[in-house]
Amino acid sequence: MLGLFFSGVVLAAEPKDPERYMQELLAVEKRLDAKLQALDEKLKRLEQLEAAQAATASQSEHALPEKDVQTALAQAG
Repeated sequence: MLGLFFSGVVLAAEPKDPERYMQELLAVEKRLDAKLQALDEKLKRLEQLEAAQAATASQSEHALPEKDVQTALAQAG
């Protein structure tokens, strides 16, 4: 019964003009491609930020711990 309902909905959704249907599909595909490209660019930026953050964290490991920095500043002041 449910299958008949969905097949009726699909049939009702099919356009009468196949050329227009193809144009709509191509437009959807174009939007999806643009979204995918934007996501790829965001992923690259995120990876770059993570790499920079890891490099900064690595450098700060070689520096004094924050508590020691505060103690040194207090003693100098």
